[in-house]
Amino acid sequence: MEISEYVRQLLKQVEDLPISEAISLLQKKLKQSDKLVNPIDRGMVCLQVATYLFQLKNIDESIEYVKQGIAIIADQTTIFLLKVKCFKLAGELYKAKALYEESLAYFEKALAFAAEKKAPELFASCRSRQAAIFVIQGQYVKALTAYNDALNFSEDLPEIKAKIYYNKSTVLKNIGQYETAIKTLFEAIALFEQIEAKIPVAKCYSTIANIYNVLGQLEEALNYQQKALEMAQVLNNQPLTANILNNLGDVLCRLERYEEARLTLESCIEIQSDLQSANLYASKHTLGIILIKLSDYGTGEKVLLEALILAKEQKVYISIAGIYNELARLYYLQTKYEMSKKYALQALTLSDEFDLVPIKVSCLEQLKDIHRGLEDYKAAFHYYEQYEALKYIIYSQKMAKTLQDTRIKYESEKKEQENRLLQVQLRLEQDAKDQIDFLMRELHHRVKNNLQVLSSILKLQASTLKDPTAKQLIKNNQHRVDAMNMIHRHLYQKELSTHIQLPNYIQELTENLLISYDFIEEEIDLKLQVEDIQLKVNTLIYLGLILNEMLSNAFKYAFKPDLDNQLSITFQAQEKHYYLAVKDNGPGMSRQVLEEAKLRKSFGVQMIQRLAKQLKGTLEVKNDNGTLWELFLEIE
Repeated sequence: MEISEYVRQLLKQVEDLPISEAISLLQKKLKQSDKLVNPIDRGMVCLQVATYLFQLKNIDESIEYVKQGIAIIADQTTIFLLKVKCFKLAGELYKAKALYEESLAYFEKALAFAAEKKAPELFASCRSRQAAIFVIQGQYVKALTAYNDALNFSEDLPEIKAKIYYNKSTVLKNIGQYETAIKTLFEAIALFEQIEAKIPVAKCYSTIANIYNVLGQLEEALNYQQKALEMAQVLNNQPLTANILNNLGDVLCRLERYEEARLTLESCIEIQSDLQSANLYASKHTLGIILIKLSDYGTGEKVLLEALILAKEQKVYISIAGIYNELARLYYLQTKYEMSKKYALQALTLSDEFDLVPIKVSCLEQLKDIHRGLEDYKAAFHYYEQYEALKYIIYSQKMAKTLQDTRIKYESEKKEQENRLLQVQLRLEQDAKDQIDFLMRELHHRVKNNLQVLSSILKLQASTLKDPTAKQLIKNNQHRVDAMNMIHRHLYQKELSTHIQLPNYIQELTENLLISYDFIEEEIDLKLQVEDIQLKVNTLIYLGLILNEMLSNAFKYAFKPDLDNQLSITFQAQEKHYYLAVKDNGPGMSRQVLEEAKLRKSFGVQMIQRLAKQLKGTLEVKNDNGTLWELFLEIE
């Protein structure tokens, strides 16, 4: 059964109509049952209506027509192409509504028909769309596998294959496989040049330049951005030219060629102004930074304020916070400390609200310098403490991300090897496992050594100080570093372990702190009720830091020599959460005392609360014949 000549002419007729008129005409024909008798005709018209509605962003109504089309052709076994198109469009529609599982299911149905009928173009197209959803979900290994499957089916389809290579390079860049990403982009360029698609080639060169910029290979980045710019200008593609000029300006700024960077950004802004580009605020922001570097403070202030207005109009909060931060820097350089403080605090508020950690680090550092300029040394030290604490947290997160990226790299490489050499699958899996074990052992070893060096430096620094308060602050930081170091020492063993024995870790952490605070084991009645639960490395680091603060409070404020000192630590898996409890029999820390500690900006209390929030935990403190800390964490 095939589409009738009547419907062929009908679909050809609506091609020349405005979309709204085309939809009305096709809807009218669907109601005339005598005109559309066979299932293929009705299914094809439903599909066309759905397609037009999708173009008008009318997603919900489009879904209804796709469902009608699928229901009409459900029992027809001979019209696989129409079925594939319906399932594919349904996948696109559910993706547009961010209903990703439904979208993946429809693409899977389309893939089944495409594979059965050996339709490589449709298979590659649907598998690529699945990969795009996996990227949105952060499932990069699945995304790479899907892109590799799509590549296998697009061998004789250079245009589709080139696009897949380009999209695959984005995933590789996201997981830090920069060299492989660059290689993949060059494979895309070769195919785009084969089909004479010049604009995508320019985009590829610009993307390669951006990767070199991330790697710090600035001369290579400059070379490829200039190559991309020449192509965009020859093609007279103004939006692409503006985008590349913006990237080029950033590279020139990093090369400290500030005058060239200024001229480049001014050219970019001129084009964007003519195009009424939505990215104008970003280019003005970058230009403002460059003008500050050139000490042109007046023009820099003007440009940054213009960027701020544009960013606020579009509600791009990360850029608003960044511009506030740059204005604070600008006024600080002019010793206008009060103005600088005003913008730094606004940037800090936004960075807290939207969890913009890099901007918050910069704000805290600036506020430290601003208050030092204002000779408010107490406030300066307060911001310095917050700055150092946040740096520790960032460092821990980076270590956790490094481990995660290593795992992703291993898994993606393993998948590619499986696709290419299934006959030696077992050997390759073992080789890959040995490699990742070695990499992880090496990673833990290096982190452990670096933390040990940092701990030694802090210990040495503490030994040279005479002020007891300053000495204690340094020792506190040393304890925090040691808490993280223990985790990596437990993980780095002759036989690689992916988890640590939690009871042993908590026992060792407690004993180390006991000795550090000049107690002996006989002076503390220690009771441990700790289950050997496997936790992620990132969770272990946060938990170790939280325990370090809770135990330090007990040793500093609850316990006295020659008294009946009691300390209990509990960690167990309950029905819906993990439960951590640290209890001493000291004078107690009531909620009022805790609130007063918060008002005094107690660093230890703030750290416990911040880390508990990072773990999505609930924190409670009670005065129960001593201080009782309780932390409830979601089960991983």
